[in-house]
Amino acid sequence: MRGEGRGEGSAASDAAGPLTAARKCYQQAFDIAQKLAAADPSDARAQRDLLVSFYKLGEAERAGKQFEKAIAWYEKARDKVTAMQQAGRLAPQDKNVLSMLKRSIQQCKHAATALGDWKTLLEQPAELLPVLLEVRGREFVQASRMGEAVQAVAKLRELKTVTNEQLYNAACVYSLAAAAIKAQKDEQLTAEQSAARQQHIAAALATLREAIAAGWKDFAHMQKDPELTVLRDLPEFKALLPK
Repeated sequence: MRGEGRGEGSAASDAAGPLTAARKCYQQAFDIAQKLAAADPSDARAQRDLLVSFYKLGEAERAGKQFEKAIAWYEKARDKVTAMQQAGRLAPQDKNVLSMLKRSIQQCKHAATALGDWKTLLEQPAELLPVLLEVRGREFVQASRMGEAVQAVAKLRELKTVTNEQLYNAACVYSLAAAAIKAQKDEQLTAEQSAARQQHIAAALATLREAIAAGWKDFAHMQKDPELTVLRDLPEFKALLPK
């Protein structure tokens, strides 16, 4: 999902090989996890491995824009989390997984509208707009459609109902848009490219500040998030972290 100026078809073609390999790998892991979980329903480790397999297969289908298939896997993961929670076998680090899965299911259900006509998207009910714009930003930045991704998250920031997590994800879109602006080998960025890169970086930092002001507190994730790599060494980024 890197590389500004590349067409959607090119990006999709580049992703097809690794995505197919990922699906195959996740399917093999799922087959093993399913057998182990069935062999001993009391084995918390085996049940968690099965949960992770459900989730990864959902993510793979979502990356391939197979949203209905992604929903089916996410729902299996949701049901597994619920069962583990009721049995008292849910690990502490997984306490937020259920809400994450519900959000992923909701996003996939609205993906067709989110990725469709811009004017039609903006005509949707106000309570749906944050989800639609977040999905549009995420999916288009992965397809190297940076202009449309930035357009979506810029609109998202204007909404009064936006959450701290949606703002954080918007900052990631800006950061990825900045990282995608690269000079050709042995060349330097043009003045126009440099200005656009700095504009995206400034927007990413501003949006992170907005996310923190709205309640974002996962600074450990923020420090290691690969989507924020272009910001990592900046004094302005370091100033956002707790001392």
